[in-house]
Amino acid sequence: MTDICLIFEVHQPLRLNRNFHIDLLLRRDATKDELLNLYFDNGMNKDILNRVAEKCYFPANKIILEEIERFKGTGKEFKVSFSLSGVFIEQCRMWRPEILESFSQLVETGCVELLGQTYYHSLSSLYDPDWSEFIAEVEMHREAMRGLFNYSPRVFENTECLYNNSIAKAIERVGYEATITEGLRRFLGWRSPNYVY
Repeated sequence: MTDICLIFEVHQPLRLNRNFHIDLLLRRDATKDELLNLYFDNGMNKDILNRVAEKCYFPANKIILEEIERFKGTGKEFKVSFSLSGVFIEQCRMWRPEILESFSQLVETGCVELLGQTYYHSLSSLYDPDWSEFIAEVEMHREAMRGLFNYSPRVFENTECLYNNSIAKAIERVGYEATITEGLRRFLGWRSPNYVY
């Protein structure tokens, strides 16, 4: 079998509520749940998560688990990496915890690596001059991985594979050993994007 590196980025954004009513926002006694429903269309978010769970998450995780089991003990294990956003995890906890159970089952095989990322799958690495928001999100995500999967990621994947030297220093500062980036020809020149740098 040819060596390839399969990395699955798993994120479900929160869709904004198109029927935003400012009058609820102005109320001083609005609950947290009311405010969340004011900003986000949780009916749509739940429907989409359910649809993607049935058409993608469950079937894909089943196939991956079957392949892991098929290659165990052959000397050439089948391994994959997942980058699960905190927003995805929160939605699963609210509406479909069995999705997280399917990922836990994969992690327990020892053939799955979980990657670190920003909790909210945000662009904080681009706009945060003192890195406080970025680092806080990275630490939140790390804690979520520990709490949910008893796993401490060592490799980082920034939102949309954003990368520059400043981001690299911030990632290193919080203890990551490596990062996944995109190989852009204009930056790499003659170097191959398939090489591990």
